[in-house]
Amino acid sequence: MRFLNRKLWPSGRPVTQGRLSRLVAQTAVDPVLRARDFSNLQDATRSYAIFFVARSGSTWLADLLSRQLDLGKPREYLNINMVGRFAAEMNAGTLPDYLALLRRKRATANGVFGIKVDVTQLSALIAELPFAEAFHGHVWFYLRRRNPVAQAISHYKAMASGMPHRRRNDLPAEQQRLESAHAGIPYDAAAIARYLSDIVEAEKLGERLMAEFAIQPTRLIYEEMLAARPEAVVEIVRRQVLGTVAPGEVLVKPSNIEKFGDSRNQEFEERFRRHEALLVRRLEAERPPLHSTSFC
Repeated sequence: MRFLNRKLWPSGRPVTQGRLSRLVAQTAVDPVLRARDFSNLQDATRSYAIFFVARSGSTWLADLLSRQLDLGKPREYLNINMVGRFAAEMNAGTLPDYLALLRRKRATANGVFGIKVDVTQLSALIAELPFAEAFHGHVWFYLRRRNPVAQAISHYKAMASGMPHRRRNDLPAEQQRLESAHAGIPYDAAAIARYLSDIVEAEKLGERLMAEFAIQPTRLIYEEMLAARPEAVVEIVRRQVLGTVAPGEVLVKPSNIEKFGDSRNQEFEERFRRHEALLVRRLEAERPPLHSTSFC
């Protein structure tokens, strides 16, 4: 994430051809199938967005919600590394068609569509489409983390290893490969400092974007969310998106994503806070205030 000295979105009317549009335009569209899909598939009746800063629990939350079968299938549909593949699956050659077909094909049977979007992805999209067109009627959830140093270390290790998540159903060999990859990552104060600075800039940008477009999200804090029962997290989302909660006999299926951090994460944090105390103090003072939803 890099945000400094960057024009995030143009003034006036959004442009129509940017990186997202160009990626979608590479799709070879079947016009007959496209027309059939728009004619036969219903648009989502409820939509929500998980707005997040990196390493704040968005993958855990999205997987948890996807497993409930009534809360959409939230993914990073605006991630530039995934847009081409998703556009081909949607049979979409324009960005408006892409979003419209996602709402039809990636909604659950009850008409709920979910999407994960980070601050850079939202910035890119609103440079190409009006916000009201892209996110009409969406309910918003905003994820942050209470401990930004731990967040920066998690991000550093995820990027250095190329293995950002551990899953419950990983085979033992895959778990061992993940643990070995993370165990071999050296302490790097400069890299951690860069990620910490990026996180704070992302938080500032997130607040500016929400103020710009009058987004009033349900705010979720990583540490509180993972400490709560999955049932409590799902209930908050169901109440906001569906306006109700599931009957008592409906079991909540846990997320397949597991929190991953070894003893070296704590060692790195203690060392970084000790040696980079002035930087940590300055950046923590720059962070926007933290607000959260109670899980009680």
